[in-house]
Amino acid sequence: MIFVIGGGSVKPKERARQLKVDIPAVFVALKKKETPLLGKILAAVTVLLILLTMAPLFAHATASVQTYSLTRLFGIENVSEVLFYGTGRICAINVQVTKTTEKSEWLVIDVTFADIAEERVLGEARFGQPNYYDSRRATQEGVRFMFMQYDDETEEDIREEVTVTTDGEAASRILSSQEGELFLMPDGSRIMEWDHSLYFLESDTSKPRMLLAGKPNDLDFDPWEYDDDFGAEYDCECDDECDDVHISSMADYRFFEALDAYRFVYGRQGWEEQLGCGIYDLQNGEDLLLDNTGMPRTIHEGKLYTTTAIIDLETYQRQALPQEIVWMMNYSVENFCALSPDGQTVSELVEPYTDESRLDIYKLSSGELLESIPLGLSFYQSPVFLEDGALALCGLDRENQEWIVLIIQL
Repeated sequence: MIFVIGGGSVKPKERARQLKVDIPAVFVALKKKETPLLGKILAAVTVLLILLTMAPLFAHATASVQTYSLTRLFGIENVSEVLFYGTGRICAINVQVTKTTEKSEWLVIDVTFADIAEERVLGEARFGQPNYYDSRRATQEGVRFMFMQYDDETEEDIREEVTVTTDGEAASRILSSQEGELFLMPDGSRIMEWDHSLYFLESDTSKPRMLLAGKPNDLDFDPWEYDDDFGAEYDCECDDECDDVHISSMADYRFFEALDAYRFVYGRQGWEEQLGCGIYDLQNGEDLLLDNTGMPRTIHEGKLYTTTAIIDLETYQRQALPQEIVWMMNYSVENFCALSPDGQTVSELVEPYTDESRLDIYKLSSGELLESIPLGLSFYQSPVFLEDGALALCGLDRENQEWIVLIIQL
């Protein structure tokens, strides 16, 4: 009798799942009288060795999970998004649609700041009537929103930047039509994201200078004019094909992180695809493309970690990531994954919308599955890493109708 358990060139995650099926079958075979004694001995030794080498996939000894109910602790019954900041603080956002018109929706947004470790609410705020909102990263001081409101009379969008402190105090200002989000450089200058492009502002009063010009996705353009811009010829016979040509040429530049007073890392996003990342040098205007497919995710100890590679920022040598990791971070349907700040591991939420959800943790450089943790909640946003290296998630316990925050120490 020959026992084959989880054999073949199978990926670690698939092998782990198959072992959970194969091993019980082996034990059933061991009980049968017709199984030769030598076969029983070899099978027992094989199972023992596999269990020892694959133990992290079944026993979660390396991870501790802390659970906090936002519903019971703070009375939060609905959550659209949770922003994490510090080591134990959250900003819970709930968005409700109050009215719908032909051109827009009217929203009411409730914001709750809380310290889950101390189990206390820090501040609350409510905003009414924007048509669209975009939340920014929360900090110890508060959180910044970008609101969009459609003006029925002028048929124009009014953009409003709202800053909310952790005690619930809010301040807002209307942005001009040519004013985007600002990112501070170490020397006090600023990089501005606006209209798909990046600009440089030496001071608050200086005129923006174009650095990297993006391409909008404007389906109102005539596709033939669009082709002329790129010097290309397309045999376009239907609207869908024209739209595809148009969408595929979009380029949206995003500021990522400053390296020093003169250099910063940026990402270039296309229509549902990642076009690449690079370093821009303000001193000489040099644009160095580092990776033509991946987006930047973290910088640690002189290395840039993207969604496809690890790049040495001194030599610019590139180490390609395993294909399974590349697929997970770029093309998976949910794309609910997070890269650790040190670039060593990537965590993926699997089956996030069901009570069979789990967290799979992989070694980034090899794609090896290190741990698989069952969660049993429904998730609607990606996990995030906190300042202390813990992984934070917020999900819904459907059975008890509670919103739960999980803090996982890996």
